[in-house]
Amino acid sequence: MSAPREREMTAPADDAPAGVDELGLEPAGFLVGDGAPHDDDLELGVSLATVVIALTQAAAAALVVRDADAGFVRVPVEQRTQLSGRAETLAEHVADLCDGWPRIAVDEPRLGGLRGGELLLLALAAGPALDRSVARVVRRALSDEPLTIGGLIDLAGADLDTRLALALAWERAEPLLARGLVHCADAEPTLTSVVAVAPWVVARLRRS
Repeated sequence: MSAPREREMTAPADDAPAGVDELGLEPAGFLVGDGAPHDDDLELGVSLATVVIALTQAAAAALVVRDADAGFVRVPVEQRTQLSGRAETLAEHVADLCDGWPRIAVDEPRLGGLRGGELLLLALAAGPALDRSVARVVRRALSDEPLTIGGLIDLAGADLDTRLALALAWERAEPLLARGLVHCADAEPTLTSVVAVAPWVVARLRRS
């Protein structure tokens, strides 16, 4: 995965979508455990679409903070504090995702039996499709590049070992592509291949 170009994060224009603070809410890296999702339900009234959006925002924030630590981007101190705070909520959102996922997988076999890393990658692919402001945040966190397989892995993997493991797992199985959960135009996908979540997955999340 190529390192992002060095860039300086600035506050968005006054007409930026609601919910986008300064850079927005950026990406980070995190890998859920490989166990099956829990059977617990989310609190009544909290949709999985909301959980996926919050998770994607937190993942984006964490990625920007990580890039800032590596010297790839310059982030103002006040904004960095906000992003770090949002990034710290990532584990909570991942837990909510695992707890709530079984309720939409029960009537759709293709959504069931996903390993933790696979579920996280799918959620991160779905986040930008659920909300336009989230799509802008993710794109900026990825150095204004389109969402690729490598970009998803960057968002999902907090460290090099995790990202390499995710890349290897994708090459061996590609469960998300095989089940039609995400689409890729390339016949033989690579880390630079652009991916998009399947519209039916987005529709199912909106109904959750």
